[in-house]
Amino acid sequence: MRTLGEDSKGLDDLLDVLESMIADQQRCKDENCKQKMKS
Repeated sequence: MRTLGEDSKGLDDLLDVLESMIADQQRCKDENCKQKMKS
């Protein structure tokens, strides 16, 4: 992490990836909840 901390572009890229992963997980969770409610 220290290596990335010195390279702000690398750190920004890492944060973008993490935000994308969190958004994908939230979307999947929402879709699963909707499917379970229909059942």
